[in-house]
Amino acid sequence: MASVAGIVSLTLAGCVECDVTPSFSAATTTVNVGDTVVFTDFSTGDIASGTWNLVGASTEVIGWAGRGTSVAVVYNTPGTYDAELSILGRGECGQTYSEEGYITVLPLAGVGCEGITSVTDEDGNTYDVIEIGSQCWMQENLKTTKYKDGNAIPGALDDVAWASTATGAYAIFDNNSANDLTYGKLYNFYAAATGKLCPEGWHVPSQVEWQTLSNTVSADANALKATSNWLTASGTNSSGFAALPGSLRAYYGTFGFSGAQLGEYAGFWTSTSGPGGEGDEFGSMWYLSDGDPFLQTTELDKNSGFSCRCVRD
Repeated sequence: MASVAGIVSLTLAGCVECDVTPSFSAATTTVNVGDTVVFTDFSTGDIASGTWNLVGASTEVIGWAGRGTSVAVVYNTPGTYDAELSILGRGECGQTYSEEGYITVLPLAGVGCEGITSVTDEDGNTYDVIEIGSQCWMQENLKTTKYKDGNAIPGALDDVAWASTATGAYAIFDNNSANDLTYGKLYNFYAAATGKLCPEGWHVPSQVEWQTLSNTVSADANALKATSNWLTASGTNSSGFAALPGSLRAYYGTFGFSGAQLGEYAGFWTSTSGPGGEGDEFGSMWYLSDGDPFLQTTELDKNSGFSCRCVRD
């Protein structure tokens, strides 16, 4: 066995020379808890198979999928972690490329609520707040018609205007004021991502901050769901988050869709654009569904309307 510059070579019986060289890099090596790291293979030679060993990642052991391919993993625990790629040549010579302490995962700073029990928006609506782990969250969906700078957010857009706007807007489910009182407003992503939707000292959480909430409750949807208003299966609300199923406005203007009427679905915007960045047509959001025990995330069209919760700065 020999080791050169992070490569450990193991020559198996019957193998004269190892004709493979493992190599990889990560798009970023210092991340926050809940972040995704993408590793890309740059190995050379006549490779038969291989294995990633990514200590501390959400999936530590992953099969090699081919030269030039990438794997994406999430790191949920603070610390410093090794990364390793082992490959096997067709002559059954094995080599491993290892980077010690390659990935650093930073804990998310959290201030909690520090005795704060409520917060008031620009319209004068007051919201109870709850400390969940290291974060301080509103216990209710946002209802404001104004940004924190006092500027009005456009509302009451018809379907055509809603589908075509590229600026912040809000809607009330079925244009029924009773729904506003119970479930709050539905905002498009453009409003959620302005940095001005929440009261001073608060903000629409990022994808990472929602991931932190998910980690805190182990993605348990029932811990986040309110104990009422869900169509068939209300939650335990053991976290105090009290999520209500306010449904959505589709990107083309329709309220709800099959399986997503009031009582069946709660969706929440993050402030994070989709994987393409700021110009991407999608925004990241998290959702809870009636009868589904898990909190989940996806990316949807920025003209969709979802609830927003605010988290303390």
